[in-house]
Amino acid sequence: WKTLEEEIVASDRLYLLHGRRTPRGAGGKLQHYLLVRDTNHRRAITKILLSDHCLAVETLRRNSRYRPAVPREERMCRFCEQEVETPEHVLLVCEGSEALVRERSRFLEWVQRSGATLRAGQEAVERLKELIRLEAIVGRVALFAHTVLLIYEGKDVHRDG
Repeated sequence: WKTLEEEIVASDRLYLLHGRRTPRGAGGKLQHYLLVRDTNHRRAITKILLSDHCLAVETLRRNSRYRPAVPREERMCRFCEQEVETPEHVLLVCEGSEALVRERSRFLEWVQRSGATLRAGQEAVERLKELIRLEAIVGRVALFAHTVLLIYEGKDVHRDG
């Protein structure tokens, strides 16, 4: 387990797993997000955590037959075109799509009603990590991630030129 943890910490792609709390002696115990009942929602949250999603930060990372890899700072959000299209940006920050803003508003209202307590003043990355860590609401976080990824899949990735 030590080697796996070291590899996770060394990977810039797995930054959402950095600092995660694993119970001592957990051994082969599944992480709570892997217990989300709905397969599509579980896949969505896992894709977000493992950087295996449709967002520009990953899809433009690699060379393709038709274009070279794009530098990270140029992998802009397909809706707002203001920031790099990362999971934390699309889930918690972007306001470039009415559908996205509406879904986020519904989700955050639900989180507030659920009684989940989130620390104030966090950066988007830390806020997203905290939302995912909360076992009581991870199913709803996974649903939200699934919905947001569908919104993004419905529009082509932004490419200059």
